[in-house]
Amino acid sequence: MTPAISVLLPMYNAQDYIAEALDSVLAQTFEDFECLVMDDGSSDASRKIVQDYARADTRITLLSQPNSGIVTALNQLILAAKGRYLVRFDSDDVCYPERFATQLDYFRRDSELAILGSKVALIGEQQGTWHYRQTDEQTRALQLVGNTCLCHPSVMVRRDVYENFSYRSQFPHMEDMDFYCRFLLSGKGKLYATTEILMDYRLHTDNVSKQYSSVQLAQRALCLSALWQQLGITHDVQDVELFTGPLMGADYTGDMNTLATSVLAIGEQLSRINPAVMTEIERRLSRMPGR
Repeated sequence: MTPAISVLLPMYNAQDYIAEALDSVLAQTFEDFECLVMDDGSSDASRKIVQDYARADTRITLLSQPNSGIVTALNQLILAAKGRYLVRFDSDDVCYPERFATQLDYFRRDSELAILGSKVALIGEQQGTWHYRQTDEQTRALQLVGNTCLCHPSVMVRRDVYENFSYRSQFPHMEDMDFYCRFLLSGKGKLYATTEILMDYRLHTDNVSKQYSSVQLAQRALCLSALWQQLGITHDVQDVELFTGPLMGADYTGDMNTLATSVLAIGEQLSRINPAVMTEIERRLSRMPGR
């Protein structure tokens, strides 16, 4: 029988966290799912741990590939998935028991919804909450100014979206931003986040964002520039660097008036596409020293 949900869980050397991640999936109040785990050539005990879980619960399936990276792993998981809704999840995070049921309810209430993330609580080296936007317009505005608009392991995605937009290897460690940008340009449905916190996102030294921060910065700039170009936004390299650097919290030693003038000029163009952009820009400018 075809499950309603397929969980896409890529895994590489996750022996310290994978059991807790799988326990959180198996504890879901909505039980009609399959959990597909792709072992990306792990060299630790991760594979053995998942094998034990798969023997105990047939909803868990272990797949494997030679170490090829998360993009290949995700695309293989998408091909193997049978569910109508596909759930992204990472091997070091924790789902809340009501995650699947709550996200499904959003899809049932909004026929145009295509991608749904959630707010996430931070665990590990940092505590707090990452707040994402709860409307399509605000979520798209977040993407237009250079943010990754939804927390990737928090999303539930309608199957037909993944049939049209697979992940691309030319954007290593920023495959999610590239995915969201292409979806945004397509106009094929809504994307936003739940008002609820539905998962714990673990921060630790092995996070991709810490290991490959310089690569991610360069890839983010490429994604944003390509998005702006497709939308007809007149810009240069410096404009992109301002949005992906100081407006996202990087140190800035230049003249604040010059920065604000450049940023607001881009904002005027973007706001013709999405008026919510100016709110995002003003929020970022107000947080900068000297403003």
